[in-house]
Amino acid sequence: MMKKLCCLMLAVALCLGLSGCSFTLGRMAAYDQAGRYSIGSFAYDAGAVDTVEINWRSGEIHLTEKAGPRLSVTEAAGKLSEAQQMHWLLDGGTLRIQFCESGYRGAITGNKKLEMEIPAGIDLRVNCTSGDVFMGEHTLGALAVNITSGDVRLGNARAASAAFNSTSGDVTTGLLDVAGALAVNSTSGDTRIEALQAQSARLNSTSGNIDLGLYQCGDTNISCTSGSVRLTVHPDHGAAVDYSTSSGSLNGRSVKNKAAHIEVGGGECRARVSTTSGSLTVTEKEGDRR
Repeated sequence: MMKKLCCLMLAVALCLGLSGCSFTLGRMAAYDQAGRYSIGSFAYDAGAVDTVEINWRSGEIHLTEKAGPRLSVTEAAGKLSEAQQMHWLLDGGTLRIQFCESGYRGAITGNKKLEMEIPAGIDLRVNCTSGDVFMGEHTLGALAVNITSGDVRLGNARAASAAFNSTSGDVTTGLLDVAGALAVNSTSGDTRIEALQAQSARLNSTSGNIDLGLYQCGDTNISCTSGSVRLTVHPDHGAAVDYSTSSGSLNGRSVKNKAAHIEVGGGECRARVSTTSGSLTVTEKEGDRR
């Protein structure tokens, strides 16, 4: 019996290493208006879309900002049946992309890769399970990314608001300029934001580190459990940081009474940081305003 079990485990491991293996998805969730959806790769009029919503199961999502007027949406995963191909619907000004047929149950060979061109200024919602999201430089309205068992990689971006929810994956961005509020919730993953400008920001992490470049932020709240926080403060604005901890340290030193206050430069950015079993490190970044 043990020998058969070992052989089965070896076969599964070999299959996972081969791109040609088929993977059973289980039953996919049903979605509304399924009968109106079109199938497969397509092109669309950029001027007709103000919101893009992507619901993807596994593989990769690659988003690129383009001017239009015609923009392309393609998927690559070898030979797929109509039920296995992506389904899409332009509903008013909202373009909805679904991983496959509504309620589909079966196997798909290899990982599906979505490559999509999107116009500037749209609202963007991305929901992805067991896959990675890659984005270049973007100008967006409202941005919302929800991902499980995958990473989010975003270049320099401007948005009216931004929200990231991640489980078992990292969130990494370049320079992030948010006119309104930024919200990041991460479990079992790290958050890295090169430089943040926002009216307000709230970052929560469980079992992951937070590395944040504070450029110009009105009100920032950071909570970290089983992870550490690193703040890099821009010298043109500085930061005033209130820190509380259960068993962490500040810049490598113990914190008296489990609380501390530190100011860097002009103290323009206001930040409150709390950790349970992690430390806080605050450094100043030299450089010109970006």
